Amino acid sequence: MITPATGSACASVPVPAAITVLGDGSRAYVASYQDDGTQICTQATVINTGTGLVTSTVALSQTGLPANAISQTNCDVARFRVYATSSNGSTNSNFKVYVSQCDAGTVAIVDTFAVPTGPDPHPAEWLAGWLASPVSSFPGSQVSITGVSAPQVTCPAATQVTYSYSLLNGPALQPGMTIYIGGMSIGANDGAFPIVTATPSSFAVSNTCPAPDSTAQNGTGAVIPPLLVPGP
Repeated sequence: MITPATGSACASVPVPAAITVLGDGSRAYVASYQDDGTQICTQATVINTGTGLVTSTVALSQTGLPANAISQTNCDVARFRVYATSSNGSTNSNFKVYVSQCDAGTVAIVDTFAVPTGPDPHPAEWLAGWLASPVSSFPGSQVSITGVSAPQVTCPAATQVTYSYSLLNGPALQPGMTIYIGGMSIGANDGAFPIVTATPSSFAVSNTCPAPDSTAQNGTGAVIPPLLVPGP
């Protein structure tokens, strides 16, 4: 049974949309989404193929839906609202799982393996990052980030982080847009995140491992409107 990821902001029952199996046959990954009408939450459920049991669930994006979003992109009638595939791998190389998310306009990258050392240690079944969707006809935006407000947390823990910014060009920020942040003083505050709330001077995202930093920032943000890419 597919159940919601821990901490999901959506209350509806997950809808399975696609499945992929690792090349070694050890695990299957079911990509699903929850549709609450005003937001879409996506996840990947990990199943041990030997036992048929769910071993973990990886929370992916939580995307707000502006009033005109569906009429612009038709993600609700796409063949696959979310879709999953896995990379080649073997006992000597690591598998990754990729989950495309029509509503978020991104492809999530899931590390199926644990990384015990290095700059980004993490357990297996870890959301490692995002890929931008192909460019569409919708205009993007560029912002200059001058500050960040994040609490001290024990990672991983989904946490709302607020950034101060000024708009350089493009449309105003809206909830549901995906922002690609770089150049922050602490790398943990960089990344690709769906915007949760936005005003003309600040926006908030959910980050599973942010870092407190009260210093002045000189970061940048590239913003892609939501729902840019139809399903496969």
